[in-house]
Formats: sequence, structure tokens, C-alpha cells
Amino acid sequence: MDKQILGEIRDLFHFIDKRLVAIFMNSPQNNVSYPASDWMTAAQLAEYWQLLDEGKKPRTAGILKWTKRPADQFLLSHAYMGDLLRFHREDVDKWAKEAAERRRLQKESKRLKFR
Repeated sequence: MDKQILGEIRDLFHFIDKRLVAIFMNSPQNNVSYPASDWMTAAQLAEYWQLLDEGKKPRTAGILKWTKRPADQFLLSHAYMGDLLRFHREDVDKWAKEAAERRRLQKESKRLKFR
């Protein structure tokens, strides 16, 4: 084979190799271990919502703070199984969607106050 063709093939494989590594490293599945059941710990919920620090460790402080809110201030749904705090996937997904809508409405109301 011609040296130029071999060089082009080598460059192509090198490009593909770098691209595949970049795709794999940026994949959410690479860093997040979703729980097998519908019930999650605070750390599993942080991973599920991708609340990770620079070291890719789950950040649970906000989640725990949301569980301590009064019920009339959009308490994050949770349950205790004995002493173990757990979150049900459907409930937290619904809460997150409602929280996003509340934030959207708050931003919209602030924008509409100009005259």
C-alpha cells in the first residue's frame, strides 16, 4: 500500500479513537450509577439529578435542605424506612418539574414588571 494512504488511514483511526474516548468520557452513564429500584438514597438522587461536585461526588446538602422545608414551602417528597431517608423516583421527578415551572413563572413575573 502507498505510504500516503497508510498515513491517512492511521490519522483517521487516531481521530475516531479520540472522538470515541471524548464521547465516552462525557456520557452521563459514565459518572452516574442510577439505582435499580424506584427508591433512592440522597446520594443516589444527587447522582440521578447530576448534582455532582468537581470530583464527581454527589452533593446532597440541597436535597437534605429541601426535605426540611415546611409543607407549604414546596417540601421535597421523601419517606423514612426505619432511620433511612429515601426518595421515590416518580415523586421527585414530579417535584423537580413543578419546581422548574415555579422558577419559570417567577422569572416571567419579574420580566413583566417593567413600565
